[in-house]
Amino acid sequence: MQLIPVIDVLNGQAVHARRGQRYAYQPLRSALTPSARPEALLEALLKLYPFPLFYLADLDALTGRVDHGETLIALAGRFPAQHFWLDAGFKTYPDLPANITPILATESWPSSGLPGDKRFVLSLDSQGDQALDKQGLFGQPEQWPETLILMNLALVGSEQGPDLMRLGRYRQAFPEHRWVASGGVRGRDDLQALADLGVEQALVATALYSGQLGLAELNALAQT
Repeated sequence: MQLIPVIDVLNGQAVHARRGQRYAYQPLRSALTPSARPEALLEALLKLYPFPLFYLADLDALTGRVDHGETLIALAGRFPAQHFWLDAGFKTYPDLPANITPILATESWPSSGLPGDKRFVLSLDSQGDQALDKQGLFGQPEQWPETLILMNLALVGSEQGPDLMRLGRYRQAFPEHRWVASGGVRGRDDLQALADLGVEQALVATALYSGQLGLAELNALAQT
């Protein structure tokens, strides 16, 4: 099981994402660092554990305000040994540095067609049981890339556990894809439940920043 730390950035600060209510997000208070600067948080995470992959989200771009994508690209450039998934509300296929993979999200992608080269991660976004998918991409698996995030915004920051039922359905229906869990992960038991479903990766924020998942838990997960 691979944990992918999430850094959500709003107004230049890392914030605590909760249930997709982006305008209410507050600067992150983390057990890892007193600073809410994204670079300080990234450095603190790497001091905790050598994570090879991070998820960066430009919430200003996702809410249709200022686009800070270039700032996050520059941040990733300071850490060339790490790889980054970048969600910046892309509406066209971006040209990015080699250590950044774009996230194309059903919430914001403006077309019913996806890029043919598949060098991206697709986020299948929902708010609870409501798909955020104006273009019908949930129903076009022939266009999907290899890796897909099943993003339930209603569970983000909720500490209610991941959406195991939905993940299980998609994993069973489309076993040829790599599924990434997002939202609600609380600790090792949830991660074990995901692994039992065949889910190999999970986006994690709250459990890391609260200290629920610390070095001992991360080392134990690396050995399973």
